[in-house]
Amino acid sequence: LLAGQAAGNAVSTVLGTTAGTAAESVAGTITGSIVSSVISAILYVAAALIFINLISKKILKTSLSGCRITFPVSVRPIWAVSSAVMPLLVILMVTQTSGRWIITDMNMGELIYTVADAVLFYGIAVGIVEEITFRGIIMTALEKRWNKVAAVLVPSVIFALSHVIGADLDLPSILRLLIAGSL
Repeated sequence: LLAGQAAGNAVSTVLGTTAGTAAESVAGTITGSIVSSVISAILYVAAALIFINLISKKILKTSLSGCRITFPVSVRPIWAVSSAVMPLLVILMVTQTSGRWIITDMNMGELIYTVADAVLFYGIAVGIVEEITFRGIIMTALEKRWNKVAAVLVPSVIFALSHVIGADLDLPSILRLLIAGSL
């Protein structure tokens, strides 16, 4: 499953970079960078949906809707508001805590690309793929195999552990991440 996500990521990055390079030559560096981020994000989600659709049909013998992945997506207003308020709270907390800011020597084009990529690809696309993977496929597979309690707890712990791998965290940070991923 993770190999499929990595392959989808590679394909979307290559296609997005190619499209972004073409857009840069036509529309300029800043616009091309944003277009590259948008295309990469869309291709990543599309590749993941295709792969997850194959898993649901061939391995789980069910449809995407059987894995709680439905279209069109409906979002309750409280969750839409939460998705905007939570990053603002994080920014507020980060700016109000002690520490030091490191000034970057990025030019405006690099800065815009970095922000666009962070928001569109890592903020939105990766979140969508994580949700359909963990709460869609893995949760459905575990619920069919065991029960709802295992289906809720195991993907949450796996999700948290997947964010710990490769991170330079101390034990309290790891425990907080595991608890937050299990909620």
